[in-house]
Amino acid sequence: MSLNGQSETELLKTIATNTGASASSTTAGIIDSGNSSTANLSGDAVFTGVWKDTTIYSQFTVIYSADVEGTINMDLSMDGSTVHRSKVVEDTTGGVHTLAVVSKFMRVRWTNGSDAQSTFAIQTILHIHKSKDLTSTMVQQVSNNNDVTLVRDPSIAICDTAREFYNGKTVEHFIGENDAVTTTWTDVSITAPAFCTKTKVTFEAQPSTETATTLVFSWRTNGQTGTTGHQVGDAGWHGSWIRGTYNTESVIMDSSQIIEVKCETSSTHKLAVYTNGYYLPKGI
Repeated sequence: MSLNGQSETELLKTIATNTGASASSTTAGIIDSGNSSTANLSGDAVFTGVWKDTTIYSQFTVIYSADVEGTINMDLSMDGSTVHRSKVVEDTTGGVHTLAVVSKFMRVRWTNGSDAQSTFAIQTILHIHKSKDLTSTMVQQVSNNNDVTLVRDPSIAICDTAREFYNGKTVEHFIGENDAVTTTWTDVSITAPAFCTKTKVTFEAQPSTETATTLVFSWRTNGQTGTTGHQVGDAGWHGSWIRGTYNTESVIMDSSQIIEVKCETSSTHKLAVYTNGYYLPKGI
């Protein structure tokens, strides 16, 4: 690579001079000796690299190999003292990782396992330009230890927004158990996006006794005035309700995502409701 007639080594010297970094530490191009080693470690020993000013670089790559499992930390720091962030790979004997420069300083640490090493090598290469290509093959199994390049289909983002995804919430989740269902209509709130009016839910019978015969639950959309609702399950399903019996149905909610339920025959039983999914309006 050349720019204005300068070789890569000369360009590194120019960059170092213009940024005030040490030219002698960067003219090799590239291998960071302070974060590279081939010295074997004893059990539980630690190799700690030297904080490196990486402001003239765009990325760095760490490649390592050992015959004893260990933990590698690729530390990032804004002041060359405090570890502000670290990429950690545990229980590993080898790998390759390329990280973008996002802080002024970086270093590498390796914590060896309980056995002494017979072979060990770690090398850090600094890049002023590099495409962050993945280091896995097409058929190689990918784990949490692999670097990834994140890509996303815009339609997925729209769908996530539509379903109101956030940490800790999935499409199928428990939305609550109402109090004892009386013989009058009882409101049950369904957790669903504000623009959804139809959901797929599972009703779980929770009778007050282990077995309840001729027990019938019904549901209806909140605000309906008729005395008869939609029976949960078919008629044969209610001959003997055993605690924990399930039935999945589609229900229509009102604009506040509420349905009403009641027990046709008793006032001492409960009904748990689970949301299995949402029906998104046409056009979403």
